[in-house]
Amino acid sequence: MKRIIVIITAFTAIANITTAQHLQQELLSGTEKMVFQTTFSQQWNQNPNLRVNGLAFFNRFYDSADRTFDEAVVLTSVTGSLSKHFSAGPKLFYSSVAGLQPGLLLNAHTRVAGIDMRLTPQAAYNVANQAFQGGLALLLRKMVPISSQWSIAADAFLMGSWLRFDTHDRSNIQARIGPVYKKHFQFGFSYDLDQYGPKILHRDQFGAFTRILFN
Repeated sequence: MKRIIVIITAFTAIANITTAQHLQQELLSGTEKMVFQTTFSQQWNQNPNLRVNGLAFFNRFYDSADRTFDEAVVLTSVTGSLSKHFSAGPKLFYSSVAGLQPGLLLNAHTRVAGIDMRLTPQAAYNVANQAFQGGLALLLRKMVPISSQWSIAADAFLMGSWLRFDTHDRSNIQARIGPVYKKHFQFGFSYDLDQYGPKILHRDQFGAFTRILFN
């Protein structure tokens, strides 16, 4: 556990040191667990068509009976622009539960009716299970200004992965809504649904979050 915390701390430090073009840090406290999450995206200096992206999060359940669901995740990827709306590249995913999973991903992003949308299909090799797996992630976000300094933002993140492309392995739904101050600080209400394994064990919670955004 200490090693995992050190990895995530180092990841966060690197994201800050690289002066990422997009950096987001979030702390959430809910009815069942605590979550710390950081994401960053940085344009590659030598090639403006390449981006280095990263995600790290740590889930800690309060109930000792649920500690088997505690999870630390680190994901990095390098994506190259294919067109205005598409990018693709390799990724490296590590989870304290699922282990190492190198793979490839494709990003499709657009904006419809003021809603930013990003769909990410991906394929990876699950080292622990020695099998390939497929995954799909969808991110939706909408921000509505209400004054010169304040906005209301809502976002939803949906993710699923299937071992050998047909057996449920892990899925997650995150929803956030709340006011944003000067596009850099947000707080509000949250909902999280986590699902595990082929028999689909459920854990969900309501909570509150704070989020700092650097753009």
